[in-house]
Amino acid sequence: MKGPRPRRDLNILAMSSILCLFGLVLLVCNVVSIEAAAQDYTATSLLDEKQAELNTFVGVIEANARNCDALKTCSSNTSCSRLACYEYGTQGDANYKCLGVLSNPVCGTDCNQRNFDYTKSFIRRADSFNPNIAQTVCTQRTLDDQFRRSSIGDSTYLFRVFYGSMDGTTRLYPGLDESCETDYDPRIRPWFKESIYVPKVVTILIDCGRSMRDKLIGATNDQETYISKEINAALAVLNTLREDSDYVNIQCFDRDGIKPPGAKSQRYSSLLYQSFSDNLTQIANGGITENPSLINTTDAIKTAISELTNDASPAPPDYLKVILMFTSGEQYQNLSELNIPGNSSVNVFVYNFLKTGQTAECNPTIRASSEEISVQRYDNPLLFLESFYSFLAKIHQSVMKTNIDFGEQYADYSGVDNSTLTLSKAAFGPNGELLGVVGIDFFQKKVDQQFPNIRFQDIVIAARNHPTFKFDPNALTTTVCFNHTETCPGIQTDVPGFLCGTKTGNDNIGCCGSCTSKNTHRLAKILGGVFGSLAVLVIVFGLCWRWDMKRNRSF
Repeated sequence: MKGPRPRRDLNILAMSSILCLFGLVLLVCNVVSIEAAAQDYTATSLLDEKQAELNTFVGVIEANARNCDALKTCSSNTSCSRLACYEYGTQGDANYKCLGVLSNPVCGTDCNQRNFDYTKSFIRRADSFNPNIAQTVCTQRTLDDQFRRSSIGDSTYLFRVFYGSMDGTTRLYPGLDESCETDYDPRIRPWFKESIYVPKVVTILIDCGRSMRDKLIGATNDQETYISKEINAALAVLNTLREDSDYVNIQCFDRDGIKPPGAKSQRYSSLLYQSFSDNLTQIANGGITENPSLINTTDAIKTAISELTNDASPAPPDYLKVILMFTSGEQYQNLSELNIPGNSSVNVFVYNFLKTGQTAECNPTIRASSEEISVQRYDNPLLFLESFYSFLAKIHQSVMKTNIDFGEQYADYSGVDNSTLTLSKAAFGPNGELLGVVGIDFFQKKVDQQFPNIRFQDIVIAARNHPTFKFDPNALTTTVCFNHTETCPGIQTDVPGFLCGTKTGNDNIGCCGSCTSKNTHRLAKILGGVFGSLAVLVIVFGLCWRWDMKRNRSF
């Protein structure tokens, strides 16, 4: 017959029971604490948190732009950046976290789950064939550390942060696999345009003379002419305008004068884009005309200034007035020869395609600048217009000061939600150039699901209480002058291997979970978590009880 248990064994049993009970308490607390943390937020505190983080990201980006040494260590497997295209991922990647989204059409019409990578950001690029993006990708790769350390790195919630640069690349976190069949250009997205926005009327003057109809040096395609690059640039500018707000006019000039004569600015719309595109195609396919003389060029500028400043102009008088001229540059030697009036309120940017080796000029007195376009930027027109967009961004910043921009809600490009609010702010380089725009996305369904005390509309209302952009052209102090000094002179920026190599991914790499529609109501999620945890509690308790019974039988 067994005697009473020794006191030491009783103590062990008591301790094991306490440990099991403690484990049960931890599991319950873990479920409750996630919901409790979300309850601590208000719309204002959540918005303030993301604004503070956005300002931090802008500061890091501006500091990174000066880190030229980052270009020297950017081509290894540990420092390359991962493209967002499906084929650059690995099926079954342990870094992925499966989260609910509005839709994931790749995985089926009813799929509303998708893989996100919270360990790193992914890269999109506007021009798949442009190798001259290494500087942005390499210098900004350390952003991942900042992203992971921020609240956005907490995979309990889903927000996205992204940086769209002036060269057309975009870095997004958390990473998300996507199709790369269509190039993505951040510079025409609503959030980018919001943070450089100035209400404006723009006249674009295109040199359609004989020289501009020549084929590009080294081009094998007869359609690769200088005038085709001018037209591409003009149409690219249209895509950056705000519909139903900005005004625009496009005319060409040659030895016969300006065409069409008497044309006035019109409020921009997508229908107007198609009209301009058709007209420019006719110009490009038209007969050869003689090069404009210096007089033709100065007359074109003066005519445009007159139209922009005329009381009969359809654009509001308090709009910023801008002329963008694309020309060969062969007809003048320096800016003063263009005889731009000194008392004009119009800002003139002249971009020369054939005037090689000339130093960029600027005269703030007449609000005019002239510069040569680098051949490497012909196919990235928004980048060769860097001085113009930096001008807009600096005006916007001078009005907004340290405030952050909030645009209208729109459908997220990735399909996470069809109602998204973006916080955004421009970042500037050491020479005052526009580096790009940083943004953070609030998704309506995610806010409503993940924060019990907040509705998405509370965030929208709180955002509307922040200062908005109010432009006064009479208070304009920003000049058209642009510092063309290279940030990293003498360093090779075409770095091989800065983008990670192709792996074994496929279209289904973004699929996860059951990929069927689910009820994601907050109560259902909470109850699911509670019942799931209770099941775990029962299992743990059962194991503890079973272990205790075995101990009893051994005595």
